[in-house]
Amino acid sequence: MLLKKILELPRKGEEFGSIREIATGEAFSLTLSGLNEGAKVYFISLLLSEIGKNLVYVVPSNAEIERLSPSFAYWIEQLGPSEREGDSCQLLTFPHVDTEAYSSALPHLDIIRQRVEALWTLTTGKRWLLLVSAPSLAYPTISPQAFASRAVSLQAGSDYPLYQLKEKLVALGYQREDMVEQVGDFSCRGGIVDLFSPQHINPLRVEFFADRIESIREFDIISQRSIREVHRIDILPMEELTSPCITGESVPLGNGAVAEKPLARVSGSLAGYLTDCLFVLDEPSLIVKGFDNLYQHFLQRYQLLLSEGKSPVPPEKLLTPREAIDKEV
Repeated sequence: MLLKKILELPRKGEEFGSIREIATGEAFSLTLSGLNEGAKVYFISLLLSEIGKNLVYVVPSNAEIERLSPSFAYWIEQLGPSEREGDSCQLLTFPHVDTEAYSSALPHLDIIRQRVEALWTLTTGKRWLLLVSAPSLAYPTISPQAFASRAVSLQAGSDYPLYQLKEKLVALGYQREDMVEQVGDFSCRGGIVDLFSPQHINPLRVEFFADRIESIREFDIISQRSIREVHRIDILPMEELTSPCITGESVPLGNGAVAEKPLARVSGSLAGYLTDCLFVLDEPSLIVKGFDNLYQHFLQRYQLLLSEGKSPVPPEKLLTPREAIDKEV
């Protein structure tokens, strides 16, 4: 009880009251520097609980996202807007891809999962706090409209051609396996399709009779036993559309699926998902340094590929200029 009273003191402070007034007004962004990480997490969580709008916390790198996420999850629960149904706030993370510049290699599976889950939640109108690494703001991504159109909705009792679902899962970046073991896998046995979509804790089993969906169930990945029945599910793309980096190369959309139009590029940005929210920039000088390092890395790789006789897409056509990002955040 005493600890709770102590933690409530900042709410009553004059300085926090001034910041809260600015944040709830027309302010678009704030900067945060000089505090230790524990204090930053508590301050952001407290501010989120007071301002009544979504919040984007921009950190220098993926390392900060990994370190701070558990603490944010705790404080959001403790200081959240309310425990009333519908008022809960969801913690989202959007790390930047961990692949080499101009590489067609896929990002780590967990990074794909975090990014896809974040993009989907940002389109749903729920309350959220988004932790985003600064380099992610420089990469183009699929637009909200295109992302929503790629998702597949299935409902028990409705019709959906079984063959079409198999083809769609491959096109969305899912990997066909003998047995589902991780996010992004799917398997088929007769009229049963098992799949693991990134926004679900457990995999799902869809049972067909001809083209009629008889049932949808969550199941345990170890025992393979059903956990509960689900009436409706959304199957999300396993990753955003991959942009080609070198002219003339076929670029994978993910897990073996190849783009039908290798030179097609995504033109959306994360900013397209972020409306009516407050940006908080963590240590702006480190964020600027991170942007400079990213652009320099792409430029060096671009020049190396040119020297090898290849035709890479210029960095300025792959990355959002820092001046444009400054306007967005």
